[in-house]
Amino acid sequence: MLPDMILINQHFGEVDKNISNQISNLSSENLENLVKALFDLNSLEDLLSWLENL
Repeated sequence: MLPDMILINQHFGEVDKNISNQISNLSSENLENLVKALFDLNSLEDLLSWLENL
């Protein structure tokens, strides 16, 4: 498991495979932005919204 997914799973619990795939396909820049945004994302819905707004 990639370090970013470890952080995400610790923050939100085990995420769905589709969400995991979306995250795995992010560019390096977007992945870095997601890791930074984790402090502001409070729920899985927040994560989904963040991913939809890319």
